[in-house]
Amino acid sequence: MDDLIDQTQPKRGTQTGHARRFVMFFDQKEGTSPVMRLLHRFPGVEILHHPPGRGWEPFDRRNCGPMPLGALIECLDLVFSGASAEEANRIYERTAKAPLAGYDTAATVGFKMRFEPPGDPRIPPGLGLLRRPIEARYRQRFSRAMIDLLRRRQVVVLLAVRQNLMRWALSKYHGDGTGRAGHIQFRLAGGELPREEIPRITVDPVRLERVIADCEAIHEAKERLAQQLQDAGVEVVPVRYEDFLRDQLAFFRRLMDRLDRRLTDEQISEVLDRGIALQRVHGDELSEFFVNADEIEARFGDRVRLWPGE
Repeated sequence: MDDLIDQTQPKRGTQTGHARRFVMFFDQKEGTSPVMRLLHRFPGVEILHHPPGRGWEPFDRRNCGPMPLGALIECLDLVFSGASAEEANRIYERTAKAPLAGYDTAATVGFKMRFEPPGDPRIPPGLGLLRRPIEARYRQRFSRAMIDLLRRRQVVVLLAVRQNLMRWALSKYHGDGTGRAGHIQFRLAGGELPREEIPRITVDPVRLERVIADCEAIHEAKERLAQQLQDAGVEVVPVRYEDFLRDQLAFFRRLMDRLDRRLTDEQISEVLDRGIALQRVHGDELSEFFVNADEIEARFGDRVRLWPGE
């Protein structure tokens, strides 16, 4: 429920050191946008994105287009091997709506994407029930190819986790601020919707229960994915949204250490303090946005799933 607005500011300075490659696997409404945009401001860190205003999830279907699996893996292999944006764009621009923005290849480079293929353009539409087994086999091929690539290139996987399932589900439920699909945090950030004009809505408990069940299923799938990656020898770092809210300095100190990018607390604090306008869209008081907040908290407040391990 605590989605964040991020107004980007230019970063300053660089830092030499061992340049790791990383990817963050995420799902909707897990607060990853502000995390990645803040990471992009740290010295020596580059987050792959389109040119300004064109998108921060370059390998999602709506951005990279119907990129064939072979082309996707080849493009990612170039990025992970230290190739430039110009080299990667020779493949990427065949289907993408915009090129990858240039980045410093000597930096720690990463991006975020869902752990799913952009979509096989060779699967024709209109197959009905026959489409499901074909897509299932395609997802299996994607999973094997992706995990092999991550292992071979020693890529660090940041796995986005949101443990409070009720608030995660409410973020999805609230959508554009009216209960319809959308992203209220981006409407606020763009000035489309003033905060004081967000209407209070009544939550349907039956519908919310279904959304929570979906969140539980995603959480379980991530646990399986983490185990699968670790069994293959891929380093997995959980990125908990609740940790980000609790203490940003400690959150990024730990993350930088795991990416072998050693920064002092002063360097981290400078990034966090320098002109950053982060605002929680929804605070602790759910009643500000939901008419029946007390009922929802009483019924679903214990729906929390802690991430195992560290």
